[in-house]
This record gives sequence, structure tokens and C-alpha cells, in this order.
Amino acid sequence: QKGLPLDMDVYDLAEWSCLGPLTEISLDNGSAPVEIPDFTRGGWNKLQKLEFSE
Repeated sequence: QKGLPLDMDVYDLAEWSCLGPLTEISLDNGSAPVEIPDFTRGGWNKLQKLEFSE
């Protein structure tokens, strides 16, 4: 909308969307830690930062 950047990118969406299923896997395994996949394939530190204030 109006050319403004979105608050989230597709990688943020993927991470937020996987939390429910990963929580279920963790609980099914006695609350064992579950690794969150790196949807950026190692490129997370090259993503453009979002600015929320001027």
C-alpha cells in the first residue's frame, strides 16, 4: 500500500507460522527443545532491516 515496506517479510511469516506445529512436536516429546528452521538458508544477516521510527 502506497509503496511503504511491510512490517514483516516472507521469512518472518514462515517463522511465525511454524511455531504452532513445532510447539506441538515439542510437547509430544516431553517439552523437548525443537530447532526452528532457518528459512533464509543462512542469509538472515543479509536481510534488509525494517525501520519503525524516523
